[in-house]
Amino acid sequence: MNEPLRTPESLGAWPSEKTFSAAMRCGELLLVGSQVSLATDGSVLHADDPGAQLAIVLRRVEAVLQSGQADVSDLVRLLIYYVPAEGFDDDAIRRRIARWLDEPHRPVITLVPVPWMAEPGLAVSIEGVAMPSMSRVRGVGAATGEFPQAIRCGRFIHVGAQMAMGTDGEVLHPGDIVRQSEITMENLRQVLDAHGASLDDAVKFNIYYVGEGTYEDWEVAARVRARYFREPGPVATGIPVPALEKPGLLIKMEMWAMLGEDGSRLPREYSWPENHWDWAIHLPYKHGLLCDDMFFVGGQIATDDQGTVLEPGDTEAQTDIALRYIDRVLEHLPGAERRHIAKTTTFYKGGSSAMEHARNLKPREAWFEPAAPVTSEVALPALAYEDMMIEVEVLGRISHG
Repeated sequence: MNEPLRTPESLGAWPSEKTFSAAMRCGELLLVGSQVSLATDGSVLHADDPGAQLAIVLRRVEAVLQSGQADVSDLVRLLIYYVPAEGFDDDAIRRRIARWLDEPHRPVITLVPVPWMAEPGLAVSIEGVAMPSMSRVRGVGAATGEFPQAIRCGRFIHVGAQMAMGTDGEVLHPGDIVRQSEITMENLRQVLDAHGASLDDAVKFNIYYVGEGTYEDWEVAARVRARYFREPGPVATGIPVPALEKPGLLIKMEMWAMLGEDGSRLPREYSWPENHWDWAIHLPYKHGLLCDDMFFVGGQIATDDQGTVLEPGDTEAQTDIALRYIDRVLEHLPGAERRHIAKTTTFYKGGSSAMEHARNLKPREAWFEPAAPVTSEVALPALAYEDMMIEVEVLGRISHG
């Protein structure tokens, strides 16, 4: 069974009647939920100092790892959402995290700038994946020389954010999302190839792109990405953000892949329920994928099979629909049940507001009982479609216990 690890008592957590797990053992993975600078009473620590918040969050990640008999050297993946400020940008955060970690044990890393966090005053949240006591093979170093582009550890290949960036740190083809998408997809292909894998081995694909929540923002680059996958493809989640870390940079992508340690392709099952929601254009991705004993469900949204938003603008109603869709996807993956969910990420349209956060948090905390997964909560000014309010993705591991 997956084993939840509760937040150490000295740490704060997302304001919720049922505290989500701080970490979850999921097979050989130790999943660390989003850590933020909240006190145990829910107040923000150092609301006016993002650098101080980052220091607190890194200590909390370390404490959560220790609660799972792991340490920072076991990290293979970090995902950081942050609110940019003077002296608190992508480069500054990378340098601080690089100092926190030992050179031989740095994970892949993805940083995503956002205009605000789910709760007022927060400036940074960090989630992670560790694989304790497992040997790893690092990919070639990133352009900065600080973090690898990919790490192969057991049957997992973790690929950090890939972008259309030159070795000098300059944006390639600034403002051209089509060309940047092509370069980024080629980067992903090459990184996987260096580990003996291909895009066919991808299981989870996340895309962050500059957009304002319109079909036009999303459609052109989605068609480019789709050309690189054969059907059936991985699960996918695409998230618009107002800006990325450098002017002219319009898209970045990260990926999980799975491959047998002997290089063999692992058994897979796919889920695409009848009369389920679909994109407005044909794409190769599937809603759910079971690879070996791990399952992944791409971002579930409240649209119909023509890509039309249901219950437009209604957060509570769309949350209910997205959760019901997750159940439907799991029903078509042999052995997968809601209780096997180990991690959830929720992207929702809303400001930095405890009230807006609660509109989707309360239904979700009740629905996930007794799974108690780790969680990440990301508030944004818009999602992929106009009047779309929420997108929820999950992953987990089947168990017969």
